[in-house]
Amino acid sequence: MTIALKFGGSSLADISQIQKAVEIVRGNPERKYVVVSAPGKRSPADMKMTDIFYHWHEAESAGRSCRALRKRIFRRYADIVRGFGLYFDVGRELNEVEEALKAGASRDFMASRGEYLMAKIFALILDYEFVDAAHCIRFDKDGKCNWNLSFDLTYKALIDLGDQGAVIPGFYGADINGKDIVTFSRGGSDVTGAIVARAVMAKLYENWTDVDGLYCADPTVVKNPLLLASATYAEVRELSYMGAKVVHPMAMYPVARAGIPTRICNTNNPKSPGTLITSGGDVQSRSRGVAGVAGRAGFAAVRVERALMNEELGDAHTVLGILLKHRVRFDHSPGGIDTMSYVIDQHDMSDTLAKTIVDEIREQCMADDVRLDRGIAMIAIVGEGMVNRIGMSRDVYAALAAAGINVRIQNQGSSELNILVGVNETDYERAIQAIYNACIAPVV
Repeated sequence: MTIALKFGGSSLADISQIQKAVEIVRGNPERKYVVVSAPGKRSPADMKMTDIFYHWHEAESAGRSCRALRKRIFRRYADIVRGFGLYFDVGRELNEVEEALKAGASRDFMASRGEYLMAKIFALILDYEFVDAAHCIRFDKDGKCNWNLSFDLTYKALIDLGDQGAVIPGFYGADINGKDIVTFSRGGSDVTGAIVARAVMAKLYENWTDVDGLYCADPTVVKNPLLLASATYAEVRELSYMGAKVVHPMAMYPVARAGIPTRICNTNNPKSPGTLITSGGDVQSRSRGVAGVAGRAGFAAVRVERALMNEELGDAHTVLGILLKHRVRFDHSPGGIDTMSYVIDQHDMSDTLAKTIVDEIREQCMADDVRLDRGIAMIAIVGEGMVNRIGMSRDVYAALAAAGINVRIQNQGSSELNILVGVNETDYERAIQAIYNACIAPVV
């Protein structure tokens, strides 16, 4: 049985952090398959390596000098190579990157080079095999990961190594033909690690980061929130999608599908038990049934009103067709008999596109009123145990009312896994704190 593990950028930011990661891998011979991110920030004023590569691509595209950016990248990797006494020609590698860039390499290609170089160096440190994710991970034409093909290719690439360990760069793969580099969204190394774990049917997937695990609320908003000892795949996917940044929301799909336990671990505190994510979790031990509260700003609601809407067929189909045509996703759809709201990420819509969509909905649905309300923050209260707790919704809304916060949107999934509320962005942090105090914080 083997363990697949992933190290985030903060775990690989400098020689000291990389040494911690090396010791973690060497501390257990079952840790055979290692996924790495690009080096992260060494200080708040520093820049992530991925961002520097992005800037290099932008500078080249604009015809500006790239010498300073290339030099900055060279020094960062060269320092690591010297620190571990390795023979690795960083200059030659960057020459190849520069040649590819001048030949028209894509932005995704440039972004992937941070992980690519880190994986090559980390493999040398461990004396593991380097396996390029471009040979394993595949994306369809629509940019979505082709899960089954990725599982199969990754399995074939790793199983042939026998007992030899492997280091795989995270964050990227290739298009369906294996020709051009395609990246996941930011934080996508979590997903690569989960694909590797699923491909080799690992007994455990360890996601190493810079916190002790998954907190019940954002520590930058709530002071000293509780740490989740365990959670379910569904809970973590909900929390991460709604703003919890410890793990990428897509990373739960491969491991949940195979029932592979996942542990969030702290590279700087490896003895901490972290948060264990399984299909069941320890839901019954939570006195209030809530796993956590998470949210994010930046939402808008398209509100459609028409008298006797419930008597007509196809209004929702029409609205969703318009959103699909303009490639705008919707997240939630609360409504009444004469109204429907479609909650979307407002960053998906420019002012011009918003007006076009509103006009098309008004015309095609013959609506009495269609308007777009911006400036909404969506908050999710998540917990598998909430289904058995009477008065959960009452506690949420009472806490918000006591804090003087108006609820603009409310919705609850049929599974009762979550309660969703929308508030003004200006009330976001106060709302998170009020809900945490009412539904999660220990009763004293």
